[in-house]
Parts: sequence; structure tokens; C-alpha cells
Amino acid sequence: MKLRDKQILAYTLVSVGALFLMFNSGLFSALPSFIWLLIMLSSASFFWYWSQTKLLYWQRLIGFAVISVIGISTTGHFAGSAALGFPALAFGHTFLDDRKRWWSMIPAGVLASLTLLVTFESLFPRWDATPILFLGFAATFTWLYLRCAKRWAIFPAIVFIVLTVLLNDPHGNMPGWFLPLILIGTGLFMLWSWRKESS
Repeated sequence: MKLRDKQILAYTLVSVGALFLMFNSGLFSALPSFIWLLIMLSSASFFWYWSQTKLLYWQRLIGFAVISVIGISTTGHFAGSAALGFPALAFGHTFLDDRKRWWSMIPAGVLASLTLLVTFESLFPRWDATPILFLGFAATFTWLYLRCAKRWAIFPAIVFIVLTVLLNDPHGNMPGWFLPLILIGTGLFMLWSWRKESS
């Protein structure tokens, strides 16, 4: 199979997976609110970095809080996601400002996982998104173990990985979102692998 044919196959897998996700959800009707949520989160993040050398710390906090309140009050269907996402972003920036504050990645990861859970439940109300929560917890502690050299973090990471596998079903009741994500992930992995081959 030629490289171009392989790329077409990979793009097809990604497209089919994305279409499955959209048609099995209320994504089309919720898309404007979802895009606005992403814009507000990006704006808060941009403000935090922009103000780093221009404003005092307390002024930066007030500015971030104002953007957060605006975001929560204007995102409509995704107000719950915004209420969790902005604090997650704040804790994440706390770590990025000072890498010694590794502890801030725990609330950042937990809140980010809850944000993903609430967002998926809003977009895909018929699907069980609970495994996403435990997958996010597992990713948080795995990250602490790998990037921050916190050896103790491997134990909660393993526990949450096991819980994720169990919740994804031991008896064939695989969540409906799992197959589309596999298609998208497979397609993206193929693109990444073949791009390395061609470079």
C-alpha cells in the first residue's frame, strides 16, 4: 500500500470516528456554547501569561476570576464544565509558574477529570462517561510519577487504571463512545507513524 493510500485510510478512520461521536450526541446543537467555553478558557490562560510581567499577583488573580465568572455565566449548557474547568486551569498555572508546587497538579488533574466527565455527559447524555473520570485520575498520578519523580504516585495510578478497565466493562457492555475514540486514536497514530516514515 502506497503512503498516500495509507494516509487516506487514516483520515477516513478519524473522520468516521468523529462523525459517530457527533451523530450520537447533541454536539451540533451544543457546538456554539462549547466553542465559547473553549474561547473563555483560552482567554483566561492567555491573560495569565500576558499579565505575568505587567500586573501584581493579586491583580492577576482578580483578572482571572473576572474572566472565570464571565465564562461560567455565559456558557449556558456548559456552565458546570466552566465552573470546574477554570479552577483546574488556575491550579495548572500555579504549577507552571513554579515547578516546585507539584502538589497543585493533583487538584488540577482531579478538577480537569471532573470537567471532562461533566462535558461528556452534556455532549453524550446516553453514554456512560464514568470511565473518563478514573482515566483522568490515573493520568494525573501517572504524570506525577513520571514527570515529578513522586514514587508514591504509582500506587494510586495503578488503582485508577484498574478501576478504569473494570468500569469499561468486564462483560461486553462497552460504552458507546469507546469505539469512535478507538477509530480516531488509531487513525491519528497511523498518521503519526507514517509521517515519521516519510520524513
